[in-house]
Amino acid sequence: MIWLVAIVLLCLLALLAIPLEFRFSVQRDQVTHGELKFCWLFGLVRFAAPIKSCRERPVARETSSKKSDKKPRGNGVRSMLQLSGNARWRQRIFRFAKDLLQTLHLSELSLNLRLGLDDPAETGRLWAFLGPVAVYLSSIRRARIRVLPVFSGESLQLDAHGQAKLVPIQLLYLVLAFILSPVMLRSFWRMHSAGR
Repeated sequence: MIWLVAIVLLCLLALLAIPLEFRFSVQRDQVTHGELKFCWLFGLVRFAAPIKSCRERPVARETSSKKSDKKPRGNGVRSMLQLSGNARWRQRIFRFAKDLLQTLHLSELSLNLRLGLDDPAETGRLWAFLGPVAVYLSSIRRARIRVLPVFSGESLQLDAHGQAKLVPIQLLYLVLAFILSPVMLRSFWRMHSAGR
C-alpha cells in the first residue's frame, strides 16, 4: 500500500513538473469578457476557458433597517488599505510579486488599468501601494504596464492580454509559502477580525 501511494505521488509530481503555457485576454468596462487558452503536455493537451460577459446587477432598494444590518461595501479593500501601512506586509507582497513574475516566464504582457474607489482619500491610499508596484512592473522586459488612479468616483476599467509559461509545482510551492508565511497569516487574521 505504501509503495502504491509513493508511486501515485511520484506520478503526480512528474505531471506537475511539466510546463504549462497559457495565453489570456481580459477586458472590463461595465462588462467583463475575455478568454484563457492553455497548452500542456508539450502540446498534447489544449483547451480554452472563456470568461463570460456578466453585466452589473442593479442594486435593489432596501429599507433602512436592512441597510443597517449590512456591512459597508468595500470592507475587504479598506482592511487591505489598513494593512498597507505595515512595512513587513508590503515587503512580503512585493517579494511575492517579484517571485511570481520570475516563475511565470512572461513572453508578453500588456496591462491598462484605471481604478478608483468611492472615497478619493482611499483611492490615494490605494495608489500609494499600487504606484510602486506599477513602476516595478513597467520595468520588466516585454511588458507594457499602465495603471492610473481615478479620483472622480468608483471605477474599474481593465484591458489586459499576455502570454506566459510556468511549471505548476513551482507555482504551488510559491503560493503555499506566501499564504503560510507568518506575516500573511497575521494579516488574514486581522482582516477576519475586522470583518466581524
